[in-house]
Amino acid sequence: MGEITHPTIKDGWFREISDMWPGQAMTLKVNQIIHHEKSKYQDVLIFESSDHGTVLVLDNVIQCTERDEFAYQEMITHLAMNSHPNPQRVLVIGGGDGGVLREVVKHSTVETAILCDIDEAVIRLSKKYLPGMSIGFQHPNVSVHVGDGFKFLADKKNEFDVIITDSSDPEGPAESLFQKPYFELLHGALREGGVITTQAENQWLHLSLITNLKKQCKEVFPTVEYAYTTIPTYPSGQIGFMVCCKDAERDVKEPVRSWSTEEEEKLCRYYNKDIHRASYVLPSFARKALSSAGLGCTFDAIPQKKGPKGSRAKVISELRLREGQKKVEHRRQGSTNSYASPTSSPSSPIHPGLMTQELIDECIDFYLAHMYATMPIMHSEQLWRLVGDMDISVEAYCLIASFCAFMLIQPGVESKAPQDIKSSAALPSTTSMGKALLDEALRSRRNYDYVENPSVNAVITSFFLFGCCSGLDKDNTAWFHLREATTLAQIMGMQDEKTYALGSFAETASMRRLFWLLFVTERAYALQKHRPLTLHATINLPSVAEDPSNSLAGFLHLVNLYRPFDDTFIGLWNKSRTDCSTLWLAHLQKQLTQALPPLLASTETQAADLKTSQHWLRTIVWQLSITNGYLSSSSPDSSMTFGYPIEIAKDLVAVTSQLSRQSMEVHGIGLIEKIFDVACSLIDVLSCVPLETQSPHLGSIGPLDYLNHFIHLISTLRDGASRYLPLLIAKITDTLPPHMAASITQPIVPIKVERHSPEGTPFPFAVPPQDSSTSENPSSAAS
Repeated sequence: MGEITHPTIKDGWFREISDMWPGQAMTLKVNQIIHHEKSKYQDVLIFESSDHGTVLVLDNVIQCTERDEFAYQEMITHLAMNSHPNPQRVLVIGGGDGGVLREVVKHSTVETAILCDIDEAVIRLSKKYLPGMSIGFQHPNVSVHVGDGFKFLADKKNEFDVIITDSSDPEGPAESLFQKPYFELLHGALREGGVITTQAENQWLHLSLITNLKKQCKEVFPTVEYAYTTIPTYPSGQIGFMVCCKDAERDVKEPVRSWSTEEEEKLCRYYNKDIHRASYVLPSFARKALSSAGLGCTFDAIPQKKGPKGSRAKVISELRLREGQKKVEHRRQGSTNSYASPTSSPSSPIHPGLMTQELIDECIDFYLAHMYATMPIMHSEQLWRLVGDMDISVEAYCLIASFCAFMLIQPGVESKAPQDIKSSAALPSTTSMGKALLDEALRSRRNYDYVENPSVNAVITSFFLFGCCSGLDKDNTAWFHLREATTLAQIMGMQDEKTYALGSFAETASMRRLFWLLFVTERAYALQKHRPLTLHATINLPSVAEDPSNSLAGFLHLVNLYRPFDDTFIGLWNKSRTDCSTLWLAHLQKQLTQALPPLLASTETQAADLKTSQHWLRTIVWQLSITNGYLSSSSPDSSMTFGYPIEIAKDLVAVTSQLSRQSMEVHGIGLIEKIFDVACSLIDVLSCVPLETQSPHLGSIGPLDYLNHFIHLISTLRDGASRYLPLLIAKITDTLPPHMAASITQPIVPIKVERHSPEGTPFPFAVPPQDSSTSENPSSAAS
């Protein structure tokens, strides 16, 4: 059997890198890898370290080391156990390593201790390789259930005195253990006066997540407190716990039971009664943030009907979602399926029938199904709440008007136009409707002050106004609204990480994604229109765990594509600075080439945006290289040669020839402009690089075929024929030699590349194309 290897271990060192703690990593020196396997749920790695004993790693994240595990196991256990006067029946969810069980059975009151872990591999391997922790499995009062803790709790009512959730971070199989429905199940499974503890992340890294977690717990339990312990091998050296109790009078910060000092020293290496009290004393920044989560418990106010019932969480979510929809239905009654002007808006009525309920439904459905993935700034409940508030809030009305205008102008949502709008313009009906809604949004926005005390909704509105104007080819107006959006964002402090320590988790997570969307959009527009930058990478990236739809991976790829394009590059691009070098440009090209994985975990439409943007950015860097005189026909680095655009064109053709028209059209005119830029650079190269040096082998395709393919794309994608095809034909006529221009085939024939099924050779993205009702697509404004 060969030597065991693992991708996290290089040159004898294990490296723990994750989006959950961006910009930092934990490293441990490895003596030997003991075991590695892929379980049904996760990657399991066990190695012997030089100074921390045996280490258990799940999905590349340290779970425990023999050197410091007791600091975690003792605190998560005894904070709960010593907050209960007589804990007899105890349940442990997770904790397959056995460490929590070891601590639970130290309490003589315990008659039954049940462990439920979803992954049998963790239990099996811990018994074999972590005997000091798994000793808890040997106690006669312990029983083990392998399965989903969420499902295990479903039929458990009033059974346990203490429940301890020893979970990994809120990703993969542990994600459901950080959500309100889980805490409702815990509440139901506890006896009167019952106590829970749950792993609750790090105050230095996840304060907004912890704040949201406390709010969710507070809606279920009357007593909720956050404590923490120090542990060197966890991120930032700390980990926290949420401690909750069904008894509103119980002070969990004060132990109701305790051992003698001699017993504490015998039984524990970290926990004692003084540490119990001190663990709830938080630094000022954390105390301030968590004090905002001090909501009252509402769980017992929910009517508890007898008889069969489904998931409480699903019912509550539906009720909340319907709040906005009820207002919509109310507005439908007594109207002709349209919205009246908001009560606080000027007396002049809106355009009759301009914003119908049918149109709003279509725009929201299209956005959620096709555009949320790389424009994740408004979720379903938020959108419907805004729709419900349109008759009482000018801001909500203005945002929805700009949103619908954007959806009609950029991706071109198909909708039935009111007859009077159809007849009033020669433009296609969707564009005419979009323009009318744009005018309405601008008109209504003049009637309230959104600058002095801006809101997130005001920033989003400015972003949609930018997208509308960009789609209508009004570049200066578009730039004004984009700069307006970034300015409002900065007034709100979105560029400062401290801002995200305040407010609810959902609000700050959405605001963080909005900042990064503006970051990407501003860079794309700065490169296209030679504009300066205002936003910089000054805050943490969003975490994939923040979004339950698991759609943030593609968005993060998009952000990382644009991150290298900072003030230095934009200054060189705009010719306001000259400190450039061949080495720097070659390194940037290498970054771009390696920026995306070979198989993208994305939908077809996400891949269309990501891949097109990647090759367009390669073209932009090449253009800067040739402007500064750094290219050479003899350079060993192909990215620094005159013929590099042919290689870029070949790569872009390989991608776009496998993509459906719909997957590209959803991104609007921005994606067409990028293809146009790549085609123009290809034309420039063909005009000066001898074609015979770039000729393909007999029977294969070459540079003229790539150009032919781009002409076909631009002529068939929506708005491409009217806006960019004439420019491209003029470029060919003016630049290429007559014999070469004449060789462009007519009629235009696209390059055909066989599309493979998921069972065969993979697409350039991991998820096969989905139909229009289920796929997720990037936003056009960021294209």
